Amino acid sequence: MVREKGYRVPLACFWLVFLAAASLRVTLTSLGPVMSDISASLSLSSAVVSFLVTIPVICMGIFALFASPLSHRFGLERVITFSLFLIGISTITRSYFQSTTWLFLSSFLMGIGIAIAGPLLSGYVKHHFKQRSNVGMIFYTLGISISGVLGTMSSSILNHYLHWEWASTLQFWALPVLLVSAIWAAFYLFRGGAPANQQAPKAKMPWNQPRAWMLVACFGLQSGLFYTNVAWLLPFLLEKGIDQFHANTLLNLSILNGIIGGFLIPIIVIRLGLRATSLGAIAVTIVAVMILLWGGNNLLLLYITVGILGVLVSSGLFALTMLLPFNEVDDGNSVASWTAMMLFGGYCFAAFIPTLLGWLYDLTGTYDTVFLGYLLNATLLGIVFYRFFRRKKRVDAS
Repeated sequence: MVREKGYRVPLACFWLVFLAAASLRVTLTSLGPVMSDISASLSLSSAVVSFLVTIPVICMGIFALFASPLSHRFGLERVITFSLFLIGISTITRSYFQSTTWLFLSSFLMGIGIAIAGPLLSGYVKHHFKQRSNVGMIFYTLGISISGVLGTMSSSILNHYLHWEWASTLQFWALPVLLVSAIWAAFYLFRGGAPANQQAPKAKMPWNQPRAWMLVACFGLQSGLFYTNVAWLLPFLLEKGIDQFHANTLLNLSILNGIIGGFLIPIIVIRLGLRATSLGAIAVTIVAVMILLWGGNNLLLLYITVGILGVLVSSGLFALTMLLPFNEVDDGNSVASWTAMMLFGGYCFAAFIPTLLGWLYDLTGTYDTVFLGYLLNATLLGIVFYRFFRRKKRVDAS
């Protein structure tokens, strides 16, 4: 247990947060290595198959708005538990029937489960960890980061090296997710007492709060950095003259270092505070992008730069942004409402950034322009961070 001014955080809460967070990412990242197999098996174009990722991401934005009302009606922990069951069941049906209809319907239902559980986990951390929320968010971001890597690696191993069919590969994570759901059910569905959010005052969505819209901008811009890094780093490096082996290694390094960022950044927040860590992180990000643009092709410098960029862009800035609602409101229900609005607007906003930068490439024919846009994205995030913390004040949750 963790003690804070006489309050103890039960050890089980740490594992519950970690396991639930891991369940939100692994079912999506496991898709990547088998996309071509799905396309060939079901005679679908690459554009159509890409919607298997797009649909859940869109749902993660739109259906996040329903998280807070559902948690107030049925209880925060109960809704998280049922959302995890929905993710697990959808993981089975997604590939069990090997049908295009079930594939897309299951992706839609999976996206709903992820959309609702995501913001409510932040509310859970705020309610159960209280003043130790930063510690709880370490386990949240670590679960997201590790599972993201494990999802991709497991699918690659099972499909490419052990020669599993794509359907069996996608079903691999269904049992672990359902097991996590059962653990949550054992803690919160079969015990008496009112769930947390049924005991707390109802929190409204903060549509009229300017600072809530700043959080939307923060989340959208940091998500844009992540998606752009995944989509355009490899062709950018190849255009610079880096060979295929090192370019692929650098991309994998940037993704793997997300595990370090998910663990390290919240610890730095505990030591230095959210303001100093956020401003420092975005400053380092801006410098790293500038080095990529104008620092030449020295491999050692590139590995150092991309490694640091991966720590921040792959998960570090995500962890910082997810902590911002904790900076504004004091109870779990309000944190869930602010987070839901942040995810709704942020995901909808971020979805257009890689496409916009791709349009810049089509217009100019060089990935330098794409990374100039990437630099502008990072700079805008720095400006929003600065304005957010400069005007910091406590906001009434209502």
